[in-house]
Amino acid sequence: MAIQISYINQEVWKYIDKIEASSKTNPPILVVRCATFNQEKYIGTTLEGFVTQKTKFPFIVIVHDDASTDNTPNIIKEYSEKYPHLIFPIFEVENLYSKGQGDVSKILTEACNRTGAKYIALCEGDDYWIDPLKLQKQVDFLEKHVDYSLVATNTDNLNGTSIIPSKWNVTKDGERSIKEVILNGGLFLSTASLVFRADIYRQMPETAKTLHVGDYPLQIFMASKGRVWQLADTTCVYRVQSDGSWTQNNKTNMYNYDFIRHRITKETYLLETMDKVTEGKYTSLFRQRKNLYIYNSLFLFNGWKCFNAFFKNPYLILQHNSLKHILLSFLPQRIKRKYLGR
Repeated sequence: MAIQISYINQEVWKYIDKIEASSKTNPPILVVRCATFNQEKYIGTTLEGFVTQKTKFPFIVIVHDDASTDNTPNIIKEYSEKYPHLIFPIFEVENLYSKGQGDVSKILTEACNRTGAKYIALCEGDDYWIDPLKLQKQVDFLEKHVDYSLVATNTDNLNGTSIIPSKWNVTKDGERSIKEVILNGGLFLSTASLVFRADIYRQMPETAKTLHVGDYPLQIFMASKGRVWQLADTTCVYRVQSDGSWTQNNKTNMYNYDFIRHRITKETYLLETMDKVTEGKYTSLFRQRKNLYIYNSLFLFNGWKCFNAFFKNPYLILQHNSLKHILLSFLPQRIKRKYLGR
């Protein structure tokens, strides 16, 4: 343990030291980052997606449990004991996410750096992989194409028991531009589908790694430093509105104006931060994204602000919303709610 870092306690250092020691004995080519909290209903499926991967290269999985109060830690322990050279847990005794300082991301980054892995894959504790060749396909692509920083895949969205292909899925492999990445937001490329170069990720400033969401800034940064490819293979499933998820939180608070206003403030800060990180090269795109975000967020509340946002970027908003939706946005809230049945 070379350096002491304030947000990493002694117990967590023990987990990181174990990861580092194992990586020196059997250096992984890729490391999987998995953060989880109170996801006992899902984490077993997530871990199964990891252990069933078939690769020609060594990889490891780091699972960070943020002091879950349900059975999540026990499930992780079972898998780490069954697959001791593959699943490496980090268990917190105190919930870090509630402190709002980005410490979970920092700890996972520190642990991943200690592995020396060339590539990083992501999968949250409620999503899962369905293609056993997922990692092999993505690493094969990155090994052959050194100018690409990130490779994503198609994704299925699971809402309750209904599985629907993501609207961003492609019918054939192809390149995705930084314009698409910025304007379409964090759900454009599914987090569970991503594999990217660790050396480029290490260049990403800490201010960009500790924003209120991690996947969207990551995609923007990687797209600003290299090219982005999407495979037409569907390799993973993203759970929509699962317990405690970002999507569920948004749905629960969809009529909470203070929540929406605070969300807009955080998203604005994210876009402004990433504009600085990318040295102002995409300022126009960030402004367009902000207008689209404001329009979508205020749809149920403020017709005038929706109207204003629409006329700043009519073509972009029309691309993301139907004409019926746009006309509805200008009407009083009671009419919108009646139309939507809420």
